[in-house]
Amino acid sequence: MKKLKDLLELDEDGLYAVRVKNGEISFCTLIPDDHLILSVEAFIDYLIRLGFTVSY
Repeated sequence: MKKLKDLLELDEDGLYAVRVKNGEISFCTLIPDDHLILSVEAFIDYLIRLGFTVSY
């Protein structure tokens, strides 16, 4: 798997959701532009439903 620093090499602009395990990327996805994010809380709920652990 890629290291977190490898995210700098992404060539597509956009909003990404990334799951990191032991310093390595285990999942990365581009969130499509047509996804409407109504609030930060709704976005966090969306990430949790995808299986991400969210800390803030």
